[in-house]
Amino acid sequence: MKRESLKRDIAIIGISCMFSDCDNPHTFWEKLVNGNELIQFYTDQELLESGIEAKTIQNPDYVKVKTFIENSDAFDYSFFGYTKDEANSMDPQTRILHQLVWEAFEDSCYDPLKVQDKVGLYLTAPDNFNWIAHTTINKKDTVDPFYLSQINNKNYCSSLISYNLNLKGPSIFMDTACSSSMVAIHTACRALLLRECSMAIAGGIALNTKDEKGYMYEEGMISSKDGHCRAFDENSTGTVGTEGGGIVVLKRLEDAINDNDQIYAIIRATAVNNDGKRKVGYTAPSVSGQSDCIKLAHNFAKISIDEISYIETHGTGTKLGDPIEIEALNKSFNYDQSLKCAIGAVKSNLGHTGNAAGVAGIIKTALSLKNKIIPPSLHYVNANAEISFGKGPFYVNTEVKPWEEKGNRPLIAGVSSFGIGGTNAHTILENFIPANTNNENRPESNIIAYSAKKPEALKQYFTKLKKFITENQEINLSDLSYSLNTGRAQFDYRNTIVFRNREDLLNELETKKNIYQKVKTSHQIVFVFPGQGAQYFKMGEQLYHQEEGFKQYIDQGLSILNNKFNTDYSQILGYDRTGTFDPAKINETQYTQPLLFLIEYALAKFLIELGIKPSLMIGHSLGEYVAASISGVLSFEDGLVLVAERALLMSKVPAGKMIAVNAPFNQIKNEISDKVSVAAINSEQTTVLSGTEEDILEFSTIFNEKNITTTVLKTSHAFHSRMMDEISADFENLFSDITLSTPEIPYISNLTAGIILRNETKSPQYWKEQMLNTVLFEKGIQNILKDPNDYIFIELGPSTLANAIRQNRFYKDNTIIQVLRKSGENEEQQLLNRALGELWQLGVEIDWKKYYHNKNTKKTSLPTYAFEKNKLDFHVNPFKRFTMDNNPSSSDLFYQKRWKKSELRKGVQEEKTTYIIFSENHILSQNIIQELERRRIDFVEVRKNEFLKENQKIDLDAVKDYLDKIKETGTTRYQIIFNWNIQDDQSNSMISVFRLFNIIGKFLIYNDSISNSKITLLGDLNNMELNENSNITLLSSFSQLYVCAQENKNIFSFLLDIPSGNDIAYDKIIDEIEYNFSDPVVTYKEDQRYIPFYERWSTEKSKDTVIDSKVIVVIGGSGKIGKVLINYLLKNNAKIVVIGRKPIDDLDEGFRNRIGIEIAYYNADISNFQSLKSTIALIEQKYRKIDGVLNLAGNTSADSLKLVEHINIEVIQDQFSAKIQGIINLYNIFYDRNPDFVWISSSLSTILGGQTFGAYSVANSYMDYFIGKYKPNNWININLDGFSENAINEIKLIEIFKASVLSHAQNHQIIASVKNPNDYLTYDYKLDNNQTENTSASNIYSSDYVEPVSITEMKLCKIFNDFFAPKKVGITDNFFELGGDSLKAMTILKSINKEFNLELTPQDLYTSPTIKGLALHIEMISYVSKTEIGNAANQKTIII
Repeated sequence: MKRESLKRDIAIIGISCMFSDCDNPHTFWEKLVNGNELIQFYTDQELLESGIEAKTIQNPDYVKVKTFIENSDAFDYSFFGYTKDEANSMDPQTRILHQLVWEAFEDSCYDPLKVQDKVGLYLTAPDNFNWIAHTTINKKDTVDPFYLSQINNKNYCSSLISYNLNLKGPSIFMDTACSSSMVAIHTACRALLLRECSMAIAGGIALNTKDEKGYMYEEGMISSKDGHCRAFDENSTGTVGTEGGGIVVLKRLEDAINDNDQIYAIIRATAVNNDGKRKVGYTAPSVSGQSDCIKLAHNFAKISIDEISYIETHGTGTKLGDPIEIEALNKSFNYDQSLKCAIGAVKSNLGHTGNAAGVAGIIKTALSLKNKIIPPSLHYVNANAEISFGKGPFYVNTEVKPWEEKGNRPLIAGVSSFGIGGTNAHTILENFIPANTNNENRPESNIIAYSAKKPEALKQYFTKLKKFITENQEINLSDLSYSLNTGRAQFDYRNTIVFRNREDLLNELETKKNIYQKVKTSHQIVFVFPGQGAQYFKMGEQLYHQEEGFKQYIDQGLSILNNKFNTDYSQILGYDRTGTFDPAKINETQYTQPLLFLIEYALAKFLIELGIKPSLMIGHSLGEYVAASISGVLSFEDGLVLVAERALLMSKVPAGKMIAVNAPFNQIKNEISDKVSVAAINSEQTTVLSGTEEDILEFSTIFNEKNITTTVLKTSHAFHSRMMDEISADFENLFSDITLSTPEIPYISNLTAGIILRNETKSPQYWKEQMLNTVLFEKGIQNILKDPNDYIFIELGPSTLANAIRQNRFYKDNTIIQVLRKSGENEEQQLLNRALGELWQLGVEIDWKKYYHNKNTKKTSLPTYAFEKNKLDFHVNPFKRFTMDNNPSSSDLFYQKRWKKSELRKGVQEEKTTYIIFSENHILSQNIIQELERRRIDFVEVRKNEFLKENQKIDLDAVKDYLDKIKETGTTRYQIIFNWNIQDDQSNSMISVFRLFNIIGKFLIYNDSISNSKITLLGDLNNMELNENSNITLLSSFSQLYVCAQENKNIFSFLLDIPSGNDIAYDKIIDEIEYNFSDPVVTYKEDQRYIPFYERWSTEKSKDTVIDSKVIVVIGGSGKIGKVLINYLLKNNAKIVVIGRKPIDDLDEGFRNRIGIEIAYYNADISNFQSLKSTIALIEQKYRKIDGVLNLAGNTSADSLKLVEHINIEVIQDQFSAKIQGIINLYNIFYDRNPDFVWISSSLSTILGGQTFGAYSVANSYMDYFIGKYKPNNWININLDGFSENAINEIKLIEIFKASVLSHAQNHQIIASVKNPNDYLTYDYKLDNNQTENTSASNIYSSDYVEPVSITEMKLCKIFNDFFAPKKVGITDNFFELGGDSLKAMTILKSINKEFNLELTPQDLYTSPTIKGLALHIEMISYVSKTEIGNAANQKTIII
């Protein structure tokens, strides 16, 4: 490329970006060219869910703009070697910059871990004091405070990433406000020109971590009135602050061309200046400052203004800024009205991304130049009257416009970015015109070799790549292969695809997406060189024409042979396509042997150059000469000529025959006479005999008669037999002019079956004996395999020996790879590619750049790494605890259940699933079964009527036995559809259903599967609108299944409500069952899908509850909540009557002392109807009327708070009695008495579940649904968050009571929670949460690793090390510091409980998070158990 500016031009060779609704340059360009606005807006419903008050939403000045970018709160921290706590402490802007920088490297087709040259990093991000405050207030004990001060501060983003990726060029953070990222690009360009680095990464990001949504419009401020940026338009009212980030990879243009880089655009010049005081105020823009900067860029670029056809403006849409920007442009273009120049503003698409605004404009313009299209600038109709468009050449481009070159002139554009404070930046870009591509010698077969740090990332990438290829029909597949193989880092989990065309590739991407291989940490490569017998005409021809590395040795060898023997060996081989040829000549010994040698030698050298180097070799007969030449014993020319001379001598010997006998040598050795020779012992099953044709046929007949099969080999002579004796002297004389050296690579001797000795390699006598005697191939392979190393055998030549290796008795599933065999058209390169792919998957590093040498491939932009989306802290309000009104009656606490429309997110269909449907004889079950049959889904039907006892109760033991039989089939993934209709809502029925669901839950839990299983509770449940038809038994019983899913990573539960009368297609129901792994609760109404959410709820401004002199009955009032509320009621002069199960003597002393003075106490059990009824009668007899009731009854014991699989059914009956039978009894007694209020205390666990809350949540759910179904007057049910200082404390509890006691809530239910329930309603945390973090090899041991000592510690260490592999866990390492969380705690506890026969809960792990502490805890339990229980047979340890 000849151009005057080549030495000072900079190439943009890679791009990455993250903006609203697009996370890559391909999608970004598609949105731009289609004229899409990327600014999004919240719906009123979304705002209500998030806690924004209705009055705010209805305010006309409230702009509902959504700035949050999807997945900007996610970070693949383990990929970059951070712990979860470190990542949670890191500024989210720094987190995303890690990924953007990596993606930019990949887009430029460079592996950042292997770049040897200096790489500079120039980044920017806005201040994030909100985040610094959050992480300072909420410090993680596992993060060093000094380290925290760097990772939570955006100023360190460049140096953190340079350290992480080992980038050794300048690493600079800069901040010039809105122009920062363009100033970063300017600085990077200067560093490249000054040769401070060979590659530079530049860009920026802006994310808002404040917990706020939308904004209030203020007249005269910078933010627009309607959330749109209408740059240059008369209706513009300001800009819209949004979020986003972008990165560009830069190289000197000359280097980029030489390195065959893809080039988006050329940076001709950059310029930066400051306004100084040439403006009305510090924050105001300046015409002179901007104009001077633009002219400076023109001068640096050495271009005239008539060469520029587009300007990407700063374009904020403000009344002041837009006119000044156009005036500055006019001035810099000399007010020339004879020209025409389009302008646009990317801010009209995506808003103002702050520090990332400049790079956004650069990326848009570079993509425009590459595609030769100018996208439309949005929202422009009529010009702002203050803008002087008539004074210059500029017009706003509002339509998609082809960008056409005029004459031989390139396309040139300017990009502006101006910062508050006056730092202006301007960049001149030019389109790059690549040289014409030579499509000759492009591979006919391609290979993709892709890897990831985790299997799921590999799978996700294949999905991304398939989508990309489907949408980009024009992509060149050879370029795709080249870019992926040479431009990506190589990780441990690998997969390869060999393909010929697009259809092949798309099919393989789908077929192989769930397949991967983890690299082997240690392996030894053995080159295997076959001997004569499998040669074929045109062997290696396809490789010869495709692989330059192979061809060069073939050409060199053919030249040696032709010069030496005056024969055109290329015709004999079949490579010469012009002359006449005889296909049979290849089988004549004098030609076969030198050509086989040449093919095998060329293949070996080719692989070695690709980085595939043998640690050992073995050759069969002729193959030993190839091994000797590769090892350096013989030079290439000497080896080739020696073999050719040897073949000529052999060809003069009388013809003979060779047969392979399919029997062990020991079996046939007594049958072998002196007439024939044992030419080779290849395996325990194959012995080769050699001799005259007559003798060989005679022995063949003998063996056939004994039912021993034989095969005549394709040879012309009897090699390795006494028939070779007559040429042995002449052969030995051939060595007189040959230099024999010591081997550089060890190889196995055919003669001794051991590693060749130095004195043997230098002895002509050895080579003579090798020609005459038996090839001990079996024993040679045996001696290799006896070594414990993991050997990979690569057969280099027409394949003949793979089976012999497999038949060796020491063979232990070693990998055997064939590189060449006779096959169909164009399949030799397919086979080579498969061989390379298999080697690479095993961990053999291949020099892909060498592989693509001379293949005329080029780098291209492709999808980048599929980062794991681990959700982390993002929107935070660190000052909430200081600024919150300490009055909890604010709407921060209260929620009501609502329903919203939703769409099913179809995930990946789970494969090989066994469906179990618990069916009824009704239309829903029968239609579901028909739909399963239509989809050809295998299922097992569990008919309800077959599991009923004579009394029509469910035979639970029969259900368990039936499921146990299913378990024996060995299936690992289940879909259970429970469609039994159980309407009885009495307490006994609830216990029966609980036991039934417990059996089903245990069936899934004890399956010990790593695959996802799911249970769907399906039925006419009427969950959305609670009424007399609502099935409260099944609705409340679902809570156990929900908790089961929370406790077990691979189990999902799902409540699907299909109320009768709904005209819903049954395929939708099956879609829900097959694909929904996100929403736990779904209902359908008139074919529309709904899911629950919780809306902020404000209590009505009503008069305070008058409780002075009122008689208030408190049931279960002796607990913590009861005491707080009793104190409040007493202070307000209420008359308190407490009903409790405990006798007075069993009450605590403080409470007991108040009886008879401040309160009255009646001993009665709420679960006993007669006891409660008579007690209420006594109270009414004394006090005449009961004005209010507080039901706080419960019977929660530690024994009832167990994992689902450990729940003792007998223990939970007391809990069910108090809650379930208690609410039934309370209703039957009070529904017609009409007290002023009945206030029921329920639990937040009915909504959020909670580990070990399987029984507790069911009991409380029943109360919720019961009250919602029957809706008694003046009854209110409160789902309370935990009672503690960090949740509902005493002050908040009183305020909750005051605000809710006479409220009129839907379904008589109010949720009181300090946390937003909507943050916990899906299973996304299960899908995002991986069991272990990836750990670098250097980080396997903790810095203070301590070995286990006791047997208990050793057992725990094994469990922990298996769980956190490859990290080595010591006894003092903290489970949670290693990356553990509550879900991982559940998973590892199952292994611990199984090993020690215990019932530990997460609380035990929180209390004792180290192996040392946990071992002591377990040993103490064991001691107490033995002491108190003795040696009772089969007694399970009880946790006390």
